[in-house]
Amino acid sequence: MRACAQSGGRTTSITGGWLNITQKSLDQSMPPKAKGNAKAKAKPDAANAKAKGKTKAKAKSRKPRTVSSDVAELLDRERWEASLTFSWENLIEAPQQVKNDPALVELCLKQSWKALEFASEELRNDPGIVLGAVRSCWWAFELSGPVPRGDQEVAMAAASQSFCALQYVDLELRADQEFMREAIGYDGRALRYASEELRDDPELVAQAVQLCGGEALLHAGEVHRRDADMVRIAMDAPVGADLALAAASAQLQADRAFVLEVVARDGLSLRHASKALRNDRGVVMAALAQNGEALEFASEELRESNKVVEAALQQNPKALRFADPEILTRDEELVTQAVQLDGSTLAYAGDYLRSLKRLAPKAVKQSWEALPHECVPGGVGFETFLDAVRQDWHAVLEILEKDVLPTEEELLSMAEANPRIVRAPKLRGNWAVAKKALEVDGLLLHYLLPELRADYDLVAVACSQNGEAFWEAHPSLRHDKRLKHLMRNNLNKRARAELRRIKAAEQAELERKKLEELSMLEPSLQPLTPELLAKLKEAHADELHFCYEEPPEEEDEATEEGDEDEAYEQAEEEEQEFDEEVDVT
Repeated sequence: MRACAQSGGRTTSITGGWLNITQKSLDQSMPPKAKGNAKAKAKPDAANAKAKGKTKAKAKSRKPRTVSSDVAELLDRERWEASLTFSWENLIEAPQQVKNDPALVELCLKQSWKALEFASEELRNDPGIVLGAVRSCWWAFELSGPVPRGDQEVAMAAASQSFCALQYVDLELRADQEFMREAIGYDGRALRYASEELRDDPELVAQAVQLCGGEALLHAGEVHRRDADMVRIAMDAPVGADLALAAASAQLQADRAFVLEVVARDGLSLRHASKALRNDRGVVMAALAQNGEALEFASEELRESNKVVEAALQQNPKALRFADPEILTRDEELVTQAVQLDGSTLAYAGDYLRSLKRLAPKAVKQSWEALPHECVPGGVGFETFLDAVRQDWHAVLEILEKDVLPTEEELLSMAEANPRIVRAPKLRGNWAVAKKALEVDGLLLHYLLPELRADYDLVAVACSQNGEAFWEAHPSLRHDKRLKHLMRNNLNKRARAELRRIKAAEQAELERKKLEELSMLEPSLQPLTPELLAKLKEAHADELHFCYEEPPEEEDEATEEGDEDEAYEQAEEEEQEFDEEVDVT
């Protein structure tokens, strides 16, 4: 659709709904003032467009700012230095240029020797760089290149920390006598990594064996291992003496006279003797005389012998566990002998012997540790339990797990014998047992359940026995004036007893000094014997009289039911001061 209209030189064209007005027709139709205003408004737009065009032209003509390569490298290095100062682990992902920088790598090595693994190959071959890491930890020596491994200073820095570092040392250094002598001085076991020629050197071998005994002799040449004198040196070493016979040659291990000499000093060396000598009764008995547990290395035939087992038990009852199983199952005489020496060896006996009522109680009386292993039908009896509890309160833990439990009266007897049984979880809530225990030791209030620590009667018993038990009572009772009164009386009584003890000790010391002076004046009475001291005391009784007035024993305030209130009223002023002290504490 197209429509055209003409009016006064103005042409309006409408095409497809769009209105187009030509600039010329618009200018003709506008009045002069409006024309001026339109031109004025158009000028800023034109100026803005012109300015934008100039800016774009300048932007196109502007050249990028360039930085010299030296400055860029310096800035990049400073950034990596800050990063590696924060954590050496940033070296792992660093570029090769950073990994090849000695200063940056040393910065990382000051934090951890592990950084050496991520340094460049060139720096891992630098003895100066590797030395710092090795001084921190010899394990860094394993990460080094071949050059530092042949450097004497670096290798010795690692070997001084552990002889194991010598396995990474260059072969030429390990064949150097002076280097190996210094390394062996740190640890005789360094002989293990010496060259074959040096392991035959008598001087080096003797030096190593004196320090580490059989551990060093194991790596010596065959000539030295056949030398009985060298084995004797190993037996005197502070370390590895038990391996002296193990390091000896097979010829010496089968030499009866030499083995007898060795087992007389270390019975457990029997394990390294030849099979024939471990079946030799004389050699085995010599070893058992030094250490009963050498029975473990005797032949099966000898471990079945009652005499051999008996000899082992005399030296160490626990050697019973190495006896033949038949003895442990049926030989009542030997097992009885063992449990009388050490009751805990009942654990190694067979079920039949552990169920014998004539055997198990003997073991428990000797050691309460036999309780878990006895299985006598009906139990071993109250007297045996009581003996066990007297040894250690932990025995009650085993007693309370038995099929036949003790009665209330028996528990009270146990509490009287060892009040610490209230520490057992199953007895911490037993009122009667707790009362009996607190009568002996008031501080055991600490182990009772909260409801018992809040029981007035129990706390009163505890405070009467030990005033400090007041602080173990439940917080709800700590403001009770009667309990405070009991605590104060008990603490005062204990303080007076301690004062009397101190003064008695001082008086005894003064008497001793006076007697020494008198004995110096009468030389005929020297040396002083108990009889002469008694005579001196009689002769100089007046001079030895010291006037120590012990404070009179304060009578306890009235505690009968009828006089309790009156007693508390009389002590009210003192109690107020004491209450202030308690509150502060």
